[in-house]
Amino acid sequence: MTLVHPTVLTLAIGFAMTMLDLRWANRHLTRETLEMVAAARWGRWQLLDELERRGIVEARRDTFGDVVELTWRVDQDTALRVAVELIGQHLAQLREPR
Repeated sequence: MTLVHPTVLTLAIGFAMTMLDLRWANRHLTRETLEMVAAARWGRWQLLDELERRGIVEARRDTFGDVVELTWRVDQDTALRVAVELIGQHLAQLREPR
């Protein structure tokens, strides 16, 4: 029985493919998370409306006003950071006494 040892080249190719796959999975998960968070509503306030006003995202809607497709105008990290900031500002406004 012969034992086949992996070469440095095959290990490098396997490592590169794994890193690429992890990068794609991370991008996909971030995109899904952003779309889910953007669609969230807090009363009459919707994060998607704020993101559209700031030019972070463009939403294409159908005749009923439902979002069909989101086009992000900035990279995912920036979009996520702005979304978290906007949510924090909205929650701070809700805590202020009226």
